[in-house]
Amino acid sequence: MAPFKLELVNTLRAECNEKRLEMLDGVLADNMYPVHEWPAHCIRLFLGKHLRFAGIPVINEDKSYEFTRFDLICFLLGNNMMPETLVEWLLAQEGYIRTYGSAMDVAEILEKHGKGVLDGKMIWNVELKEHIPLTTPSMAYDLLGRRVRVAELNGDGTAKLDVNGEQVYTWVYSPPGSYYWKRAVAVLKARAMNLPRD
Repeated sequence: MAPFKLELVNTLRAECNEKRLEMLDGVLADNMYPVHEWPAHCIRLFLGKHLRFAGIPVINEDKSYEFTRFDLICFLLGNNMMPETLVEWLLAQEGYIRTYGSAMDVAEILEKHGKGVLDGKMIWNVELKEHIPLTTPSMAYDLLGRRVRVAELNGDGTAKLDVNGEQVYTWVYSPPGSYYWKRAVAVLKARAMNLPRD
């Protein structure tokens, strides 16, 4: 890891509000590769104050291009960020998504990803350290919820047992996988209604 990336993350962290810092150190740290291992342009756009449309110029040995908001959203989804977590991040800090159009643009990207429309777009995979095609997880196509048997626990985390000493289970409803994409889009569109028009 390049030391400048850690320095970049630390510099940008200083501008993050409490909600963002909680997410960085909590859910994101538990579910994704550390931000300081991401490409620098991803770090800048992700931790920046504003998720601008135009993006950030990137110069590689073989080509130069602009890393846009669309590219960042695809990068995050392709590196295991769930849609609801992504929307929570987008809305965690005031001003990151500034306008109705910006929020609707991201909602459209999430909708397309959930339908598999973006499959094949090349993204940087942090774990493999190479470009791979974006693929929509199969759970996004799941339209049927199911009942799931879950073990009950006591307040101290130990297994709850019945009078015969047998583990106690309960049935809970698990929504279909597609629910998570639809819910994320709905939350973002609802927030868009309160943002200034472009």
